[in-house]
Amino acid sequence: MNSALISQALASFIVGGIAVALLSLFAERLPKQIAGIVLMLPSTFAISLLFLGLTVSPDVVSTFLPVLPISLGASFLFAAIYIHSAAALFAFHKVVAIFLSFIAGSAAWALLSIPLVLYSFTNTVLSILGFAIVLGIAHKLIRTRVPSCKAVDTSFTHGELFVRSLVAGSLISFVVILGAVAGPLWGGLFSVFPAATASSLTMIHLRHNSQVLFHVCYNICYSGPQFIIYAFVAARAFPEFGVWIGSILAYLSAILYCIAVHMSLNLQKKL
Repeated sequence: MNSALISQALASFIVGGIAVALLSLFAERLPKQIAGIVLMLPSTFAISLLFLGLTVSPDVVSTFLPVLPISLGASFLFAAIYIHSAAALFAFHKVVAIFLSFIAGSAAWALLSIPLVLYSFTNTVLSILGFAIVLGIAHKLIRTRVPSCKAVDTSFTHGELFVRSLVAGSLISFVVILGAVAGPLWGGLFSVFPAATASSLTMIHLRHNSQVLFHVCYNICYSGPQFIIYAFVAARAFPEFGVWIGSILAYLSAILYCIAVHMSLNLQKKL
């Protein structure tokens, strides 16, 4: 591994970790409606694509675009499998239940995602259709239980934020190294592994009972399409405008989507 790649991986680890921590701290200090918009925004995914673009090529997103949609859908299936596993394992010791739930969610993600790279899947249209199907299944699974608990404090302590930042930074640096060494397809695939979701769920699970997880994840699938929008804008904007401006344009598109979703959900509540 050359020194340039080590420097890029180290930079991605630091930037990724700090960005996730700052995003979480910023959201905690905002009104809940606006905080929801901020927390829905891509974090590890966006920074992973940024550093892959810097390390490999501005055209890198187009290279693995066909595998992204289904893998992104699988990231939401991870959450659905995790919370159902946690509910089924409620009698187990909390740490054991967290570990087994994480393994179950990760296995679901891997079974849907890794074969796409192994068999060189290239049909973007089918991948988007697969994303819609998998996201719909995840949404149905999560909503099989109506949250019965009252709203709970899901803010993170400084220690939890530090751990969450380490997890996010480690994933991003792993993606950068994998993209350079094993190829952009593998790097792109693991850019969508739900590390931020996993760290949030495990910390909330450790603090509360499994029923709270259904409450936390109740509307999570509404954020799914924004990642597809982000990826497609990045695929066009990175080669055209450069990685930095392309990232800003992709992020603006995600912000507009999040605002539209929140306005729609608020309107539904009023009707």
